Amino acid sequence: MKLNILCICFNPIPYRGMTLFQRLAHLSGCHTLTLVTGKGLEILPEIEERVTVKRVGPSFGSRFLRYPLFLLAALVCAFRLRREHDFDQVYTSQGLPPTLVLGFVVAKLLGVRWVIDAMDDPMIEFFNYQKRWNWNPAVGLVIGFWRRVLRFVMPRSDLVVAIGKDSHDFLPSILVRRYGVRVDQLFSVPNGVDLAAIPESAPRAHPEKNTARLFYVGYVSPLRGLETLIRAVHYAKSHGVGVSLDLIGEAKDRDRAILWSLVDELSLTGAVVYHGSQPTEVVHEHISSADICIYPFPDVPELACVYPVKVFEYLAFSKPVVASRLPGVSAIIQDGENGLLVEPSDPAAMGQAIIRIVRDDRLRESIERNARPSIAPYDWRLINDKVNDRVIDVTRSATAADDG
Repeated sequence: MKLNILCICFNPIPYRGMTLFQRLAHLSGCHTLTLVTGKGLEILPEIEERVTVKRVGPSFGSRFLRYPLFLLAALVCAFRLRREHDFDQVYTSQGLPPTLVLGFVVAKLLGVRWVIDAMDDPMIEFFNYQKRWNWNPAVGLVIGFWRRVLRFVMPRSDLVVAIGKDSHDFLPSILVRRYGVRVDQLFSVPNGVDLAAIPESAPRAHPEKNTARLFYVGYVSPLRGLETLIRAVHYAKSHGVGVSLDLIGEAKDRDRAILWSLVDELSLTGAVVYHGSQPTEVVHEHISSADICIYPFPDVPELACVYPVKVFEYLAFSKPVVASRLPGVSAIIQDGENGLLVEPSDPAAMGQAIIRIVRDDRLRESIERNARPSIAPYDWRLINDKVNDRVIDVTRSATAADDG
């Protein structure tokens, strides 16, 4: 069954490893997709070539200005498009709460089914703003308002795809408890990795004794545990291991100032190198050349459930991984088998794990052998085939009900 799907999204899609990229790439191979997105947002050519992209709203100004104008323009665009397309479904990806409200409004007015792809708590950006602004009461009022709005609209969707093993996993249970999503609406799937895009690595020479190149990709922020990671580098170096750390990802000016002040304080200038945001190919080159890859996230509710794509990619390259012992990543990393788990926000524990991998050849080689085979069930093709089946079922059941 081939569907005509209207996608609404205000997220850039700059990396092939992203869940959103993988989802849209797969669905566009099965259905006709029209993507309504904002001007100026980066969309990889692979999506542009396979999906009809309609860019609306302004391309200038801050996000706080562009976003509300995008919502208005997207609503107008959706109604213009209905004259050209007989849509079967509206699909909204993870974004700020107003995007979900827009999806609800468009689906109801067009009389079609509505699918939410919840790749995180829909309020996570507001939670981050609240922390950055020192729990400002005004932000708390905004959060309370939008939470009530989401409790109204999300239960009225036809399907909610959520990252997790089942409805009892962290994110699906949050959607049920916090936003009123029904269990029968939920379809839980983990994140994954495109194994076909990452060839099996040939055995490589190990580094000189007591040296290692460390690598991290993701948001470069204290909120993602980067202070812990930098202190772990200092710990390892102070215990006689010559480690260096490469960082790739987006970093806000305020976060960079905090982190580089710590680098200077610990005399790590030159040992910690920030490469900015980079395309997928460059990220993969860094993973391939690294000796140990790191996942340092802290133990906070909004991150506990994450099934990190970065960890799947590390393992696909057969890299030893040192990761925080959090519920999501602990479903992927089995301690001592395909990586090492350490207590979150503990630089000494992370440093000790790094030293252990560097100095224990047998452990390192065992982890490298086990890494890639351990993620075979998480191939994106297998995961997104299941998502596609459920997307089709939503429209098929609606058609059957209408015919009946």
